[in-house]
Amino acid sequence: MVLEILSDTMGMFPDEVHEFLKWKFLRKSVGKYETTRSTTSLTTAEFEDYLSKVRMWANMELQCWIPEPNEEEVWIKSHN
Repeated sequence: MVLEILSDTMGMFPDEVHEFLKWKFLRKSVGKYETTRSTTSLTTAEFEDYLSKVRMWANMELQCWIPEPNEEEVWIKSHN
């Protein structure tokens, strides 16, 4: 749902949005190099924190609302 909404909003493919968000929010330094963490390596709490940051960024920077999991059904019904 998150990637679908942002892909439409940003005019990018979902995999491009995924890589962009990883670079923006999951960047880490390994020695003198920078890389990103894989979202699959995150714990549930870390992943929820990541999604919270993505939602806040999308709202502030793109004026784009991304529903919480319990709000998804309402969003889907209102956009069909």
